Amino acid sequence: INQSHLIPSYLKNRKSGLKVEGSNFTLGGFPFLIIAGTVHYFRVPKKYWRDRLLKMK
Repeated sequence: INQSHLIPSYLKNRKSGLKVEGSNFTLGGFPFLIIAGTVHYFRVPKKYWRDRLLKMK
């Protein structure tokens, strides 16, 4: 999928930053792993919120 038209022209020649190279990310030319997650607080009983937030850290 070519999405280069979505990149603003002032960023197209940028040498550093977060890039996608194949199925990997690089940041400033070095491999970069993005770790992310989510919690649906409305599905967790309020008494467990603190426990779940600490586990997410």
